[in-house]
Amino acid sequence: EFTNLKYIQLTSVGLDRVPIIYVNEKGIKIYNAGGVYSVPMAEFAISGVLKLYKKANFFCANQKAHKWEKNRELREINGKTVCIVGCGNVGSECAKRFSAFGSIVFGVDIFSQKRGFFDEMEPIDNLKGMLRLSDIVVLTLPLTEETKGLINEETLSCFKKNAVLVNVSR
Repeated sequence: EFTNLKYIQLTSVGLDRVPIIYVNEKGIKIYNAGGVYSVPMAEFAISGVLKLYKKANFFCANQKAHKWEKNRELREINGKTVCIVGCGNVGSECAKRFSAFGSIVFGVDIFSQKRGFFDEMEPIDNLKGMLRLSDIVVLTLPLTEETKGLINEETLSCFKKNAVLVNVSR
């Protein structure tokens, strides 16, 4: 309906809610907010793992009940193997933070060249193999035809027992 529309500025990163074929046919330029949410999303991923590993719900409930009980089932991120699937801006920021905690960080991406903060990069074809090795899996993928349904019953069956899945992707 906007016949003179020249460009669209999104306040998000993903293009999955944009009629991209129409936009391209009309020659409309489209810009996203790439990188804007990378740090907050990486912090959210770390906080989710810490909440699980440190039994935050257990301690919060006990604190409210004035119950001071020990829990010896706490885990550490240090030394854990982390697989980050999708190694763009958000994935790289996640890698930086998990590395700071002393984790071994693997990246799985369509571009498998070495990048900073990743101990190793693997092609997407090796996803199942990397899932078998990982204690923590972080998804930071865009929603595309190639990524839709990437995590499914088959790939979930490759996860280690007690592995944590963090999904901050589309």
